[in-house]
Amino acid sequence: MVAFGSFVLSSLALSGSVSARRKDECNVARQIEIEIVEPRLPVVGSSSSASAFWLSDFKPGVQWEIVIHEPIKHDIAADLIPSKAKVWDIDMGHARDYPAIIPMLKSAGKFVVCYFNAGALQAWDKDKNKFPKAAIGHSLAYPYDSEEWYLDVRDSTVLKLQKARLDIAVQVGCDAVDPDNVDAWQQDEDDPTGFKLKPSDYTQYLKSLAEYAHSIKTMDGNSLLIGQKNAPEIAEDLVSSLDFAVLESCRGTTDPDEESWPFCKDFQTYIDAGKPVLQIEYPPSVEKTGKLSLSDKTYYCTPEGEDEGFSKIMKWASAQLDGWGQYCGEEPFRTPVIEE
Repeated sequence: MVAFGSFVLSSLALSGSVSARRKDECNVARQIEIEIVEPRLPVVGSSSSASAFWLSDFKPGVQWEIVIHEPIKHDIAADLIPSKAKVWDIDMGHARDYPAIIPMLKSAGKFVVCYFNAGALQAWDKDKNKFPKAAIGHSLAYPYDSEEWYLDVRDSTVLKLQKARLDIAVQVGCDAVDPDNVDAWQQDEDDPTGFKLKPSDYTQYLKSLAEYAHSIKTMDGNSLLIGQKNAPEIAEDLVSSLDFAVLESCRGTTDPDEESWPFCKDFQTYIDAGKPVLQIEYPPSVEKTGKLSLSDKTYYCTPEGEDEGFSKIMKWASAQLDGWGQYCGEEPFRTPVIEE
């Protein structure tokens, strides 16, 4: 175990280079234990100790921003909005296609989480032709078609290709990854993926990805961190292996036409372990009118024990994670983005 102040994460040391490990992933990992009172390597901002983000800062309550549907503008770090957000969750594809984004964020002392689709294949993925057809399942909109299809996460080739994506994450400068679509068993259909996948299949899959992530180093010399996206049923099984969580709508919804399913309390186990929980809420009033209503403000921003210690941000909608955002008790803001 590697301890950074109160924040504890798992780490494996593997011999050889990243490329060598990809060629022979069956090499036996050597478990190491190091106790560090203060982290020796800042994550970012090494040119100025005042702007450095240390791993010990990645803890419950840290403020954050998430923009994955449009690339953020990356001309001048001083213009970054919201400036108080220390953690930034961006799309890994944007980080690859706009190589100036992450250096700009790091020059401003930010910790960068890179979103990627761990449980589904997207029509625009550059590596989509490498995935075996037998491992590509139903559309995410099943029985209707879409541009995303579930993956058989038990397949060894799928795991190998997703590990290669983790290699890309460190190459482009990510400090952590946010793996999406790892809870398909929750969908309404009897077999939403086409593979009859169970929660235990995703648990094993994420543990395998976490083991590999912790074995490779970021540009700052730290282990690549990996989070849990939703999936409360497996939180207890994953909290010791993963480093943080990203939740959507864990408070439920005020929309009378939608089923409300609160699940924040299942992730207090991460807070208890000193690991941050990055919480996104989608108030219906914002999506419908562009403004947070008083009733939604009361519902989403009144302190509750179930999400105590979480890092909360409100956004338009799950399909519109753009530059608009709002923190409880503050006015809305807009992160400047590039309209593609």
